[in-house]
Amino acid sequence: MHPKEFKKTKNGTGHFTNLSLDNCEIHVAIDFTAHTAINAIINDPSNICYTLYPHENSINLNNEAIGKKKKILLFSS
Repeated sequence: MHPKEFKKTKNGTGHFTNLSLDNCEIHVAIDFTAHTAINAIINDPSNICYTLYPHENSINLNNEAIGKKKKILLFSS
């Protein structure tokens, strides 16, 4: 989660995701490229990772399955 969203915005996707999903973790930073825990999650072949971000081509999770064979991880941007 971006530090500005974490400190000031309490109705952003990061906070809503944290309130809505079990086993949710919030990591606050601007650049996660050297973040050991995040990179371990992304590089684990048993995980499938998605970024939560609104876009016209986004997957609508109400209408489409995103898989059940791997552990699903969602990242809020």
